[in-house]
Amino acid sequence: MDRLVISVHGKGNREREIPIVCDGLRESLEQHLAERQAEQAKPDDPLFVNRRGTRMSDQSIRSVIRRYATRNHKVEMAPAYDFLNSTIALRNSKEEMALPLKGKKSGLTPHDFLNYYARERLQINERVLSDVLSRFTKAIPLWRKLLDQSFLSEEAKQKFSAIIDKRGERMGL
Repeated sequence: MDRLVISVHGKGNREREIPIVCDGLRESLEQHLAERQAEQAKPDDPLFVNRRGTRMSDQSIRSVIRRYATRNHKVEMAPAYDFLNSTIALRNSKEEMALPLKGKKSGLTPHDFLNYYARERLQINERVLSDVLSRFTKAIPLWRKLLDQSFLSEEAKQKFSAIIDKRGERMGL
């Protein structure tokens, strides 16, 4: 499958490339692009438009994401969807995650994940949280095995392995 990358203009009109690695998201975007082409949209036209056919504001996009990402005031999507991929795919990226967690995209600590996100935001109880951490610990050898069997280049395998080590160590796994 071809690599799909979306260019996004962010703060200071800086362009960022976001790799799309989730098949479901890729399919949804391809369907949306086909619909936009049927509407005679040009390649440089905005990907997401409002009812008037003009570019959606960042506030409108956040509102849509919030509507689909929360239920009963609880976050339903994981900010770690790109926990590994974006730091390798985006060269010289200082961000570890695409979505901010407690206002940060890098330098995250166990406190950020466990206290703020798991306990406060998701309201996960201690027994479940302990079980999740235990499963992560047990999964690390499987990740390494899958990495070894993957079709990634040796350089990419080494980068993924280093990230697993660094973040596992940071989380105390």
